[in-house]
Amino acid sequence: MEENGAYRGLLRQGQNGTSGVPFVIHRGDCLDVLGDMADNSIDSVVTDPPYGLSSEPDPIEVMRAWVNNESFLHRKKGFMGHEWDSFVPQPAYWREVFRVLKPGGHALVFAGARTQDLMAMSLRFAGFEIRDTIMWVFGSGMPKSLNIEKALMAKHSPQSLLWKGWGTALKPCYEPILLVRKPFRGSVAESILKNRVGGINRKNRVGQICSAVRALAWQFGA
Repeated sequence: MEENGAYRGLLRQGQNGTSGVPFVIHRGDCLDVLGDMADNSIDSVVTDPPYGLSSEPDPIEVMRAWVNNESFLHRKKGFMGHEWDSFVPQPAYWREVFRVLKPGGHALVFAGARTQDLMAMSLRFAGFEIRDTIMWVFGSGMPKSLNIEKALMAKHSPQSLLWKGWGTALKPCYEPILLVRKPFRGSVAESILKNRVGGINRKNRVGQICSAVRALAWQFGA
């Protein structure tokens, strides 16, 4: 059911036995939606933000802007020419996520293989702790690689045959998922009793988690 730009419903029963769990899906700019949420009101976050797959920025200029509590202005376009993907979300975005997340709560943040350092640093500037990294491994990636042999052939170089099979990039095969946490006061036990978040269920299998996600997708009509 749609109501004021938000979809509300109940999660159908999945293979993991979940049933009747209410959910709300908000549509809108993330900063606008987050701005309407109360401090320390969200248990956990899973997000797949822009990776910033653009021209390499000057890391010194990036850090200088962030240290001065400013946004770094990256004038290049991102993946397939999209401006929204020109750079990773800056600390101002993550500070809003930090604000609404409960102390001790975790966030899973997808990142690009060659920009994960910038993503992690942006999260650190917002106040998050980097706890670990999960790898989403796949075999369907297409390498964005220059064929050196053909490039030398175009130059009519006699050395082109020496470079047969050589390129300039590896075949993409993974995406890092940064596991970050909002700091808390006191011990882990004290924080969990107070905020009721902060633990990681290590008994659940990946298949059980995926079943819950699929059940939500079926309810939503995806």
